[in-house]
Amino acid sequence: MAPASAAPVLQELGSRFGDELRFAFRHFPIADAHPLTLSVAVAAEAAGAPGEFWEMHDRILRSEFGTEPSALRRLAREIDLDLERYDADMAGGTLVAHVFEDFNSGTLSGVNGTPTFFINGARLDWDFRPGALRAAVESATAVTAASP
Repeated sequence: MAPASAAPVLQELGSRFGDELRFAFRHFPIADAHPLTLSVAVAAEAAGAPGEFWEMHDRILRSEFGTEPSALRRLAREIDLDLERYDADMAGGTLVAHVFEDFNSGTLSGVNGTPTFFINGARLDWDFRPGALRAAVESATAVTAASP
């Protein structure tokens, strides 16, 4: 499952389970395979400072303009980010360090690609077809609901 195809399934699960489902997102840029993933992650984090992480994330996934720095800046402008702050965040090292913290944490947890899903702390090690992911979440919520 590509990250873009996971997004609708995750949105559906979030709508369906509401507060029963906690979703934590971590960056895992694999720069060897996709050289622009670090700048994409940093751009999403730069949008997160004023509360627009998910808006930027979703626009990046849907973007017809690619993920070149100019395309990312165009998306930042479209969501009305303060472009001076965005540019400073993109040029600074703080958000890069945050993204690498996520990457290192993922490596320690056994992540080796994206997307990778954990349900109740257990990494899913199969083909992440939408139906399989739905079933895994449904199973986990049923077990949690049955627990005292």
